[in-house]
Amino acid sequence: MDRRSFLATSTAAVATAGLTQAARPTQGVQRAPSQPFRLRYAPHFGMFRHHAKSLEDQLQFAADQGFTAWEDNGMAHKDE
Repeated sequence: MDRRSFLATSTAAVATAGLTQAARPTQGVQRAPSQPFRLRYAPHFGMFRHHAKSLEDQLQFAADQGFTAWEDNGMAHKDE
């Protein structure tokens, strides 16, 4: 196989793989787990800042993911 054929074949393979990945709309979408989160640790504010902006939304997101506890080490220093 010469270089030109190799490049054409590999380019076509990469393009096909890219189109196949783009055709899967559910890939990367997070769903709530069917069972509650069972490990013995809790998230804290800021861990889910990319999924929810406000503090209430972060709490709701954690609950939706199955967390049943929350950690807030700075709570003593908050005014409300």
